[in-house]
Amino acid sequence: MAEKPLESWRTRAAVSEALDVFTSSYMQDVWAKALDRLRRQDEPEAAVTSARTLLESVCKHILAAANKPPNKNASLPDLYKQTVEVLSIAPTEQLEPLFKSLIEACGQVITDIGRMRNELGDAHGRGPFGMMPDWRHAELAVNLSGAMAIYLTAAWKGRQPTVAEAVALYITRRNESGTPLPTSEQAELNRVARDLSELVATRLRAADLVAYYQERGTKNMQPQSIWKSFRSLRRALGDNSADAFDQATAILQSTPSMSYEYKARAKRVPPETVAALIQFFLEQSKHKRTVTHMADVIEFAAWSGRSKGEICALRWEDVDFKKKTCRVPKKRAPFPVLERAWEIVEERHCKPIAPDGRIFPYNWGTVSGSHTKAVNKFG
Repeated sequence: MAEKPLESWRTRAAVSEALDVFTSSYMQDVWAKALDRLRRQDEPEAAVTSARTLLESVCKHILAAANKPPNKNASLPDLYKQTVEVLSIAPTEQLEPLFKSLIEACGQVITDIGRMRNELGDAHGRGPFGMMPDWRHAELAVNLSGAMAIYLTAAWKGRQPTVAEAVALYITRRNESGTPLPTSEQAELNRVARDLSELVATRLRAADLVAYYQERGTKNMQPQSIWKSFRSLRRALGDNSADAFDQATAILQSTPSMSYEYKARAKRVPPETVAALIQFFLEQSKHKRTVTHMADVIEFAAWSGRSKGEICALRWEDVDFKKKTCRVPKKRAPFPVLERAWEIVEERHCKPIAPDGRIFPYNWGTVSGSHTKAVNKFG
């Protein structure tokens, strides 16, 4: 067997970077295993097997993300064929002959790597005259699979919608559904889409969201407007980068400048009046005959930015205790429950739950009337 090269230099860092598009530790592990097997003296056949596994994983991940799951026993060439069809890069009559031949050649590379694995890999037993692969064969297989992985992931990444594209599609669908977005929300989404236009929707990071909205905050955008925009963007992007939104929510909640602190109502009710209202209702709740504990309602409104009607409609079944969010009935997207508001939710969860399942089981008219009388008294 020929002497193994000291170090293979081809495509290593490039492949690792390309695989990041999938946010899959498994595929990074497969690639690392292939490289590790190349560095060993006694595992060239195992490196060939890892080369094929990498390509299978890339194809299967793309197909799964595109909701086109492959057949359980699909061969590697079949997986590749289905993948290029999903990516719309399969040869057609409209393509130039040279490009068509290149695509077909890539398919042949896939087929040959599969055959190389069957002939030289360690996945199948060999007879007495079975041939062990040379290190050059193993390195060729690993480098070819790495190059093909870069090619497929680049095509997949290019297929991902940007934030601007995803927002535009969301607005179009809402307008066509008969329930168009309010003009103000649509304008804000278009603004965000312009600002974040080049970012891939599925690759949005928490840091991108935090930096963007913190910068908006420095330009006199009020916290309630920031959170409203944040929730609207999350609805527009759907499941894209959902983890990034969850992480960004936690970070923004812990940022003092992003706290509501009843600023959502500040134009109508001064902060000092809000404090007086809370204290007044706390004293009132000490009476045994008090049924409607208004202090909790006022504080929750101050920290959540929800209206009294929405607060009275909130239900325990719509609370996500892991993400610290809640959803207003008949609305799709949840809203983040900020510090003091979340404390109120936890305090109420420790008490007997109302038969109707509401967090604040109060009559909306009673709440509204009590609030109006108190505001007139202190305002």
